[in-house]
Amino acid sequence: MATCEKPVVTICDRMTRDPGCYCNDPYVFHRGLCILATECPQYKKNATVPAQKPPKCGRPRTTYMEFGSCVATCGKPDLTDCEMHHHPGCYCSKPYVYHRGQCILATECPKCPENEKYMDCGISERTCSSLTDIPSKCKKPGCYCSAPFVRHNGKCIKINKCP
Repeated sequence: MATCEKPVVTICDRMTRDPGCYCNDPYVFHRGLCILATECPQYKKNATVPAQKPPKCGRPRTTYMEFGSCVATCGKPDLTDCEMHHHPGCYCSKPYVYHRGQCILATECPKCPENEKYMDCGISERTCSSLTDIPSKCKKPGCYCSAPFVRHNGKCIKINKCP
């Protein structure tokens, strides 16, 4: 809620506030009333409310975002199934994706051989000698066999082609 002490309300403040009554813009809450920010004790008449500038990001190709939990990466450049949450910070500007500490164009991401895809959090792959799914923790980033392929002699082949 906007108040005399905190006249600028972030998007996060608005989305996570508790149910109840709030002052409509451009009013702020002060001692039980909705008043204009210029009527707050600390502001002189005709003063303006200071704007809060977003923090500057120190790395190239980055932008500060209030809601930035969705990070486009080489392994997941499409964010269509991502839920936005309040995680303010510096994130790669569009059209860049995050890869190994840098923001790069998706076209600069590692290329994988046929039947493989790049994954930021690799998996324990199935092989011809071990066809059951192996539960695993995140492995190193890299190229992994796409489903329904399995690894055999360094290549990804269809399961029915296993010797």
